[in-house]
Amino acid sequence: MRLPIELAILAATAMLLVFIGGLGSYYRRVIAQYRVGSVATNDLDRRQELINWLFIGVLLALAMAITLLLTWEYLAIDRWPHLSLDVLLGLIPNPAHLRPLLPDRGLGEWLGYLGSALMGIALLYRTGWVHWLLRSRISRKLWLDFHIFCGVLGPILITFHSTFRLGGLVAISYWAMALVFLSGLVGRYIYVQIPRGLAGQLLAREELERRIQTLTRDLAGAIDERAIAALLKLQEVELAEAGWWRTIIALVAADLRGWYHQQVVALELRHRLNRDQRRTLLACYRERRLLLRRSRNLVQSQRLLAGWSRLHHPMAAIMVSFAVLHVVVALLFQVEN
Repeated sequence: MRLPIELAILAATAMLLVFIGGLGSYYRRVIAQYRVGSVATNDLDRRQELINWLFIGVLLALAMAITLLLTWEYLAIDRWPHLSLDVLLGLIPNPAHLRPLLPDRGLGEWLGYLGSALMGIALLYRTGWVHWLLRSRISRKLWLDFHIFCGVLGPILITFHSTFRLGGLVAISYWAMALVFLSGLVGRYIYVQIPRGLAGQLLAREELERRIQTLTRDLAGAIDERAIAALLKLQEVELAEAGWWRTIIALVAADLRGWYHQQVVALELRHRLNRDQRRTLLACYRERRLLLRRSRNLVQSQRLLAGWSRLHHPMAAIMVSFAVLHVVVALLFQVEN
């Protein structure tokens, strides 16, 4: 079965929008944190935060660029050969000599190798020697970001390796990988709900509260009291004991409500404060809201992450089993399985 080319375009476009949106929101948060002084407790912590931010930015930009180039080349070979990168760069002077992208030769084959290698690197996150490396040289945050990068770019490369033809053993292996990828996105969302240290978060919240109070006093004639009251009501949700999906849905719904309320308040403040004052105030309250929620929901979030791990890891093992079987069959029998 081959997926329609229109679906391929839609999928690639969605990937790009996710990358661009994620990169943009990530760096807006970075700028906001530096505007309010961040939650780092010393210069060393702030340098580590900056390294983390730069690292994830480079990874996202790299994934976005690779996805864009592969999408361009795939569509060019299929629809507009004269726009292929090989033709534009002069590697193949005549578009008629272009060969279609196939899983068992040329670029398609190398995409399979690279995608499988990235997925293999992502699986190393759970190995013992990596945890030793984390303790001695690399921060856990950097390694987790790299694990996520490999878990995102690997499936993208394998998707193009398949040339959107799915059938037999390939289909089983591919959809197992897709489930692992989607569960990884859920896991990342759950992970960020857990503070790195409860005591540290409480101290950061107290510091942030002092900043909010100082800022509010400094801007006392310019801010409407109703606007401040609305800001104070931004998403401070406590999770009740509930099932897996109800808890996740409650978290997402609370995030959406908080974002909506914040946009409403931002509109109210637009004509009362200048741009820098408005952004600083909103950044302070946004950080306060997140710190409050994460410290209150620590136990529930940890329980949720433990349940997610019991699902994600067996799915990854199933994916690896089918992927190895697919590679062995393809190499031994030289067939498209």
